[in-house]
Parts: sequence; structure tokens; C-alpha cells
Amino acid sequence: MNNSSSSTEDSTKGTSAVTQSVVYSYTVSVTAQGSKSNMKKLISEIYSNYPAIQITSYNMNTQTALTTTNQVTSSGDLALTMAVYMCKK
Repeated sequence: MNNSSSSTEDSTKGTSAVTQSVVYSYTVSVTAQGSKSNMKKLISEIYSNYPAIQITSYNMNTQTALTTTNQVTSSGDLALTMAVYMCKK
């Protein structure tokens, strides 16, 4: 957790005001399933559009399997560990 504060003085009243900003950081782990292209899209979406979320690690596994109708299918698992940053407005 990061913490910063600053002081300013009001020259007309001779008083000082303290403002404080606190940033909270939480670790979040998520597992998703789908195609390899969709997993890459999810990683790209988080990096591009969510500046308050930082992917700290990921693991992508793909597997090929047979369905009950003897069709070959490919699926995968994506494990993400992320740091989510928040502050009060």
C-alpha cells in the first residue's frame, strides 16, 4: 500500500490544510477457459483498457481432446495473477 500526503497553507487565514491520498493494492487470481486466441484477447484487453490492473503473472495451457462425436477440439486454461489498484475519490 502506498501512502502520500501534502500540506498547503492558506495565506489569508494562516491555517494549514493536510490532504492525504491513499492507494490500496490487492492481489486477484483468476482462471479462465477458452480458445488460445480468446485468452490472448483477454490479456490484451486488460493491458490496453484497465490501467488500474497490472498482470503480474500468467500461465496458459492448451489441450486437444475428442468430443463424444469424435470431433477434435482444442481448449485451454488461462491462470492470471493481477494487482488491482484502488483509491477513494
